[in-house]
Amino acid sequence: MLTGTDLKIIALVSMTIDHIGAMLFPEYVILRIIGRLAFPIYCFLLVEGFFHTSNRKNYLIRLGIFAIISEIPFDLAFSGKIINIANQNVFFTLFIGLLVMHFCEFASSDMSRYLMCAIGMVAAWAFQTDYGAYGVAMILGFYLFRKIKVSIYIFQIVMNVLVIGGTQAAGALALIPIEFYNGERGGDKFKMMFYWWYPLHLMVLYIIKCIVM
Repeated sequence: MLTGTDLKIIALVSMTIDHIGAMLFPEYVILRIIGRLAFPIYCFLLVEGFFHTSNRKNYLIRLGIFAIISEIPFDLAFSGKIINIANQNVFFTLFIGLLVMHFCEFASSDMSRYLMCAIGMVAAWAFQTDYGAYGVAMILGFYLFRKIKVSIYIFQIVMNVLVIGGTQAAGALALIPIEFYNGERGGDKFKMMFYWWYPLHLMVLYIIKCIVM
């Protein structure tokens, strides 16, 4: 069985391999395929964190801060520019997803809840966050169907394989480690390391790319 920390490690390693492939070895598609596991796992963990955190407001603020911190490393890594408004980093996607879940908890009806979900997807699309509207939809799939495992699996397979497709089809395989999640957090010893890894590894890869290419 896997704890939340175990899943974070799997997602972190997968994401790092993906970015190594994207920035340094784009000819090796297998690296990008391996990297497709990361985002669905992060979506799942975001929802789990939403329900288990002791302070949702602080959780939201933390994601927002790291979205801002990560933007320059993200832009440098993937566009070579300090600021690139054409695409925003994945922390913004997670932030929007978390914000939508927060407001959904106060929704008075299913209709208003679905409206909030739609607004969140449009916001991610308009802001051009990583994974965009599809990313927010994947987050909300784990949220809305949280107590119906079969529905989660069907929704995530459809999103990864049929809606997004391409190499992202491999993202459906993330359901395998998620299935082995035991519901335990696994400790907070390296909690902030998982946040800092994203901007720091992007900067390191960007520097390496500048040196070798």
